[in-house]
Amino acid sequence: TNLTQFYVYGYSSATSGVVANLDPADVGRTSSNGIWTYTNRAEWPENGTVSFYAVTTNDATFSPDITEDGGVYTLTCDDLHSVAYHKDLLVAVKENVSVPDAGQNAAVPLYFQHALSRVRVQVRNEDPRDTIRVIDLTLVNLYTKGNLVLNSTNIPNASPYTYGTVDPIWTNHNDRNFIIAALVGGGVLVPYISTGGQNGGYVSVVGDSAGVGKADNSIMVLPQTTTLGTSSTGSVEVNDEKFYLYIQAQRVKGNGDPNGVPINYWIAVPHPNQTYGIVFEPGREYTLQVTMNANRFIHFDGVQVNDWDKTAGTGSDGNIGVVPATQ
Repeated sequence: TNLTQFYVYGYSSATSGVVANLDPADVGRTSSNGIWTYTNRAEWPENGTVSFYAVTTNDATFSPDITEDGGVYTLTCDDLHSVAYHKDLLVAVKENVSVPDAGQNAAVPLYFQHALSRVRVQVRNEDPRDTIRVIDLTLVNLYTKGNLVLNSTNIPNASPYTYGTVDPIWTNHNDRNFIIAALVGGGVLVPYISTGGQNGGYVSVVGDSAGVGKADNSIMVLPQTTTLGTSSTGSVEVNDEKFYLYIQAQRVKGNGDPNGVPINYWIAVPHPNQTYGIVFEPGREYTLQVTMNANRFIHFDGVQVNDWDKTAGTGSDGNIGVVPATQ
């Protein structure tokens, strides 16, 4: 792992108070030796148990908004558009750890879990005559604010999530917003790829800083349950507070000239094999796949849901190209 630092909080019911409150300046390690260091050591209480809660994005600029009330620790996401929260937010919980015998140094195992969902978008071009330029890509009407109670029993402390059986773990969702993936440089080009091509002809359209779609580019989403809308094509914006994948696309000739006007698509996204809106679970990766053809028809092919691909992405930020909505 490339995890090098984290915030950790400790609370003991025996002492009725905080016994540890360490930030990355106090807890860290170097990649050269892998040894964790603690510059501000916290002392174990004399008896009872201690519960530990840790948060990190492996980003030195990240500072979590954590509140404590009677041993209940709540992480607040004020705006998922912020740079810090558009990274891989990790949380770890280890509750009711017995106080070690006097004079012993006891290591506390922390099993970090992904606290957010990750979304990728892929487009396939069925028209061998033209290239498709994806000009705009937006996730419409998603909550970007919420609270995560770290004491939640749905955050496993020694194993992965059991998917399909947990709720999104975040509560107090509010502030529906548009999450816009920046497609600079005129957008992302989707050429015709013959059968057997990359991902069966699909091209990632979440752009990087150069506007180039890459397979490891993704958008972070606050885990939540969505409401299924009705897909629409045209110039009238859909605005019914339901979740849509919005794509603006245009056919492009071989010489780069436009072949027709840009077309707007609002695509309703159902949960896989279901008739209700998609449910974004923490630590899950959702790949939304669509196909466009020569008649400017767009077909939603479905959602591929997988465990988080730990090998994808580069550096500490695997989500290049995401910008706040301007509205």
